[in-house]
Amino acid sequence: MCVGRSEFCQFDEFEANCEEDEVIIMESAQYGRMRPGRCISGEGYMGCSADVRVYLDGHCSGRRQCTLSVASLTDLVQPCRRDFTSYLEASYKCMKGNDLLYTHTDRHLFFPVAVETLGALADDGHTFIREIGRRAALCAADPRETTFLYQRFSIAIQRFNSICLAKSFSISESSG
Repeated sequence: MCVGRSEFCQFDEFEANCEEDEVIIMESAQYGRMRPGRCISGEGYMGCSADVRVYLDGHCSGRRQCTLSVASLTDLVQPCRRDFTSYLEASYKCMKGNDLLYTHTDRHLFFPVAVETLGALADDGHTFIREIGRRAALCAADPRETTFLYQRFSIAIQRFNSICLAKSFSISESSG
């Protein structure tokens, strides 16, 4: 298990890196003015913060590498007065990819989804995908999640079609 530095100042980059066969799991992430330290002195108001783990979870968890500008969190949440400098306090661990499904079922629910692609999606299909996208956007704090979901479905369908197409041709040696 590897864990990076836990305190990231206003203009730092949060960076998480794992080994080749491991992925990032965000353990905690608080943004604000929790206590005096490397990023802020003891002057001014302390104790204002917001839990941004869900946002960092969506941005970093499940990936091998992740970089995030701490200053970008100001656009997401402002737990303290704007004239006070905030910082990020975060921790993560690296886990082998195979361990994820069993270790983090308390935080994630896994549901297999099948989408029939014999024609255009019906209204119910679009409603279902939009609702999943809306919920993912709330968790990840990124309104583009619905678009990303449609892109993932499109790529999966294209890959499946290319495999089916490739298997429909027979390769024969030409006699010369």
